[in-house]
Amino acid sequence: MKPDSSFSIEKTDITPVEGGSSRMLPGVTCEEQLDEDDDDLTTIVHPSPKRQRSAESIGYKETVVTSPGQSNDRNSTPGVRDSKDSAVVVKATAVYDTEIWNNLLLKEQQVQSPWGYIGSSQKNLLPDHRRIMVNWLVEFAEEFELQCETLSLGVNILDRVLADGPPVQTGDLQLLGTACMLVAVKFQESQPPNMVQCCCQAAEGSFTQEQVLQKEFDVLKTIKFDCAIPTVHTFLWHHLKAVDADAKLEQMADYIACSSLLEYDLLKYHPSAISAATVKLAASLLEGTSWTSSMELLAGYSASGVKDIIKILQQELLAPPKPSLTALKTKFEREQHFDVASLLHDCIGSICPTRLPNGSGTV
Repeated sequence: MKPDSSFSIEKTDITPVEGGSSRMLPGVTCEEQLDEDDDDLTTIVHPSPKRQRSAESIGYKETVVTSPGQSNDRNSTPGVRDSKDSAVVVKATAVYDTEIWNNLLLKEQQVQSPWGYIGSSQKNLLPDHRRIMVNWLVEFAEEFELQCETLSLGVNILDRVLADGPPVQTGDLQLLGTACMLVAVKFQESQPPNMVQCCCQAAEGSFTQEQVLQKEFDVLKTIKFDCAIPTVHTFLWHHLKAVDADAKLEQMADYIACSSLLEYDLLKYHPSAISAATVKLAASLLEGTSWTSSMELLAGYSASGVKDIIKILQQELLAPPKPSLTALKTKFEREQHFDVASLLHDCIGSICPTRLPNGSGTV
């Protein structure tokens, strides 16, 4: 591994894991060079071919949800929805759905945003360093067939450690990212694969299993062993219910939600707001669906309450993709995901980055 300015993962032999299956971390070589003239980060990545994954059905339960009173803008009206607010009952299939939903919103309010660490506590990092790391975590999750919820949690843990932990050199991001993802896997996955040995072998001696385990412990101490943090994907399926989403819309929203993980500036917003904006944008692009009052009530956010987030998401999706940062696009171009990556770029490609179809800056 090159010091400070780069990190790399080279392809290695397949390592047997528990259950007799074989998994291999994707071979990736990532070289970064900071151009002192224009401060532009140039990245070259050579990913190894990925195996196809079998399609998995993604669903969500019908729930009992509560919504805020007159204002749905979380930024202008902070707090938690309670029984005094307007309620919408949607064929509850679980006794504790309302309590779970309100607890997630309460937890979200209690967690301090990690935004702002770049340039302050992490003076050696740039947003592009983080973007490269998240792109690598996407490939990490794909290789081990992890849930998108696990990916979101891994990125959340990474941001919290970078915000609250000691300064990190760019050359140490690979080890830190690996440890954060392994913590997320152990918390989120019902059958977590044994990945430590494979990760170390793929890193070609850059770190040992003992270092990974120690870094996991350091990560857990930094986040105070609190892994029960709501992320964008925690709220996503509830918001999909608001638009009566079909399978294609689910995949489109999932693609946009995963893309949101790459954008550092979105860390200043609540995950539930990002989720609502994600579904609103996906429904508008794919079906031309407007954000009705009933959708606002179910989603918990008004159209105006998420317009700034939608602008950031559009800029992210409209930006010319770097050849080195294509993990998500490659994943969601597959038939099992309805090729929503290509479909989204066809839908959004004709839209000017600063203007939307209605010319008002909102969908």
